[in-house]
Amino acid sequence: MTVSDDCDECRKIRLELRDAWMDAWLSADKEFRSAWLGLFGGTEEDAQRAEDLLPKANIEPKLAERVREAIMMKFRHETQTGHKIPLRRNIT
Repeated sequence: MTVSDDCDECRKIRLELRDAWMDAWLSADKEFRSAWLGLFGGTEEDAQRAEDLLPKANIEPKLAERVREAIMMKFRHETQTGHKIPLRRNIT
């Protein structure tokens, strides 16, 4: 898979991922944010903290579904084209 910067669909999906994530993040509670950040810590303690917090976390279902749909769109496009759309990237 190659990272594609010139594909219109890749750009559209990257923007939707960014916007969906930002809306979800801004509406999420402290537990959700702490759990999410813990997932990237890399230690067993971080993972355990995230696992403990996630059931208590609150995120609006509509916003969570938007993120899920954007990620599924990413996976479909990557499978169909061989393009790679990074989940973490500065998007302008």
